[in-house]
Amino acid sequence: MKILEIGPSETGARGGMAEVIRDIRKNGSLRREFEIDSFASYIDGSLPVRLLYSLYGYLRFLTCYRNYDLFHIHTAERGSTFRKNFYLRTVMRSGKKAIVHIHGAEYLTFYDGLDSGKKAIVERFFGRADLVLALSESWKRELERRFSMNACGTLYNGVDPARFRPAVSDPVKRRNSFLMLGRLGQRKGTYDLIAAVEQAVRHNPKLIVCMAGDGHSGSALVPRRAADGDSGGDGGRQGHHQHACGSNPGGNRGGKRHIGKAWQRCCPGKSPALVQQQYGSPCACIG
Repeated sequence: MKILEIGPSETGARGGMAEVIRDIRKNGSLRREFEIDSFASYIDGSLPVRLLYSLYGYLRFLTCYRNYDLFHIHTAERGSTFRKNFYLRTVMRSGKKAIVHIHGAEYLTFYDGLDSGKKAIVERFFGRADLVLALSESWKRELERRFSMNACGTLYNGVDPARFRPAVSDPVKRRNSFLMLGRLGQRKGTYDLIAAVEQAVRHNPKLIVCMAGDGHSGSALVPRRAADGDSGGDGGRQGHHQHACGSNPGGNRGGKRHIGKAWQRCCPGKSPALVQQQYGSPCACIG
């Protein structure tokens, strides 16, 4: 069976969907059973770049979709859903099967904010798919409550342990060092983590947490906490330090190099547990 993964470019877009697509396409067990290709429907960039590439991607899709048996369509809120609706309609008209994989923690907030006409488009989008995939059981229950679908299942974001094997460190030597990789911002709990570490470090002054990813600039993270009156320098706690470092304007490109340099500036002599993963800065280190 030939399967086409449709979603953001693996090389030209940042974010969780591109990473999920890459992991599925490269999964050894899946590749032994299926022929899996990825199709870029979107790239990062200015609004004109995004619009032109979206049009180019859909026209390119019209020339190749007949070569595939099953379509795995990754979508999130806002424009992503409306773009993917064109792909899904084309697949359904051809009589082939399609899976719609819902990403995005703000999807229902997006849906609730639409007018009645756009809500109807989203509802038909869910209704057309042969299978809708949610990222968790709670999301599955919520989608089933809100939309009429042919079928709905759960597919958790997977982790290939083999990819992380080179990053394994001695838990005794690194017991006080932690690394968080991903989107930095309020919704992902970045500031909650900083607040928690500020409390934990009172009990363990050797604690170090390094956060790296896209989103807020690294230099804004700790100063924001200070502005809220929650940090105030070292607060008189011996061994407590916190600062932000690193910025990678190139996104994923050069991510290893940027995180490695940022970590060494931030926490000299210490080794980040997962520095081999290709995530861009900014990077913030507190401890």
